[in-house]
Amino acid sequence: SDLPSAILEGCQLIVGDYAGSVFDESRNAFLATKLSFFNEIESFARAKGINYNTVAELVGIDSRIGKAPY
Repeated sequence: SDLPSAILEGCQLIVGDYAGSVFDESRNAFLATKLSFFNEIESFARAKGINYNTVAELVGIDSRIGKAPY
């Protein structure tokens, strides 16, 4: 088939060209937003003398959010 596929957690999904493009752009935008957010949290924590790794670990406990990117 000439349809692009996206692989998520070991499952293969067959999607149309447009959906695949939107998925790819959405995934990249989400990752960039998450990294930017945690960079800001790191800067804030550093300014307040708080251990960023502790903050990131605590945020990662929330299953809706997941672990920090670093």
